[in-house]
Amino acid sequence: MAPAVADDLTKPPPLLPATFCDTLFDLDTPVFGSMEPVNQFLVMESEYETLPITLPRNYLEDMWDFNEGYSVPSHAFRVDIDTFEPIRSRDLKAFFDKNGQRSLDILIDDNWGLRKVLDTAIRWDLQSYEMFGGLTEVYDPKLGLTRIEPVEPFPRHKILFTNRVKHRPLIDVFSCRRPGDGVNQSCRHQFRVHDVDVYARYDDQHLPSWQIIKANVTTFLGCMLNFEKSSN
Repeated sequence: MAPAVADDLTKPPPLLPATFCDTLFDLDTPVFGSMEPVNQFLVMESEYETLPITLPRNYLEDMWDFNEGYSVPSHAFRVDIDTFEPIRSRDLKAFFDKNGQRSLDILIDDNWGLRKVLDTAIRWDLQSYEMFGGLTEVYDPKLGLTRIEPVEPFPRHKILFTNRVKHRPLIDVFSCRRPGDGVNQSCRHQFRVHDVDVYARYDDQHLPSWQIIKANVTTFLGCMLNFEKSSN
């Protein structure tokens, strides 16, 4: 896939092809001395569960990530938001220079539920909101999300979004920087797929594409997780 160019940096990312998993583990050259994927186990303490995960070597950077058979609490990846090809730390500046803010950070770990995630975000990201008229919740039909923010804006507050509409289950929580607050206007998107908790961070220009991004993250992680071998 051709890299993004200056006039299409805000275009939505495409859906990953159905054949994406077929080549995810293919390598042209050895990484950390091997061409084989790394097999480890994710420990989900809140569910008292351990999930096997098969990791593509070219997505790993920390030497500890290459230890075969280890049990770990989390894994992190940085990818091109369009192709899901890995972006190594040493190449990040060159990537930004060429592609703008089209990177995607993904962390899989274990939390205690999205309700607690939302309550914590309100407490920390919208702190002092009581002094500014409390909170307001407004449904945004363009995003398909409910916007949560203080009634009266105040400096450095963030804006929360959820899919909380009527009796719909809470399955997505977003925390985005308020426009004008900082150079990197990023959004933190938290959800759960394949029995793991996911934290995805991307530039807020991609928020309208959150469903595509979530679908692609689901595909990406689904290539690596093996549920038949999971155990309590």
